Amino acid sequence: MKPFQPDVRLTREGIDHLLDALDEAVRRKDVDGVLRHIAHDVTITIHLKQGPQQQMAMLTREDYRKTLAMSFAFPSAHDFTRTNTSVSLAVDERSAKVSFKSTETLRQANREFKTEGEETLVFTIRDGKPMITSLEQTFPGDST
Repeated sequence: MKPFQPDVRLTREGIDHLLDALDEAVRRKDVDGVLRHIAHDVTITIHLKQGPQQQMAMLTREDYRKTLAMSFAFPSAHDFTRTNTSVSLAVDERSAKVSFKSTETLRQANREFKTEGEETLVFTIRDGKPMITSLEQTFPGDST
């Protein structure tokens, strides 16, 4: 017999709290701090725009771990910022779709450049807690 699971619902406040924890993990460049909120069977799609071309990659959670570790190794100003956050709760409050834009200043040689991205996350209640079950990121390519 399964232990009793309380009826867990998502709230806007709870999602804001999760997003703040994710933002903090990104600023600290804490790979495990990000992954702790991502389900093992997550669907991850990365879009990279290069002018009129767009490339798409599907990643596993482990691929994403490696990609995150590489991007966190790149020198930055630790100024990751999330803007234009939109949260849509499902009627049953068991899932929510969150979209936002992000900016961060990266440093290369003696130059700084701002990167911008867009992300869409789907949170779903899993084993009594909200987990990211879908993650989609879009990054513009090098515009220089």
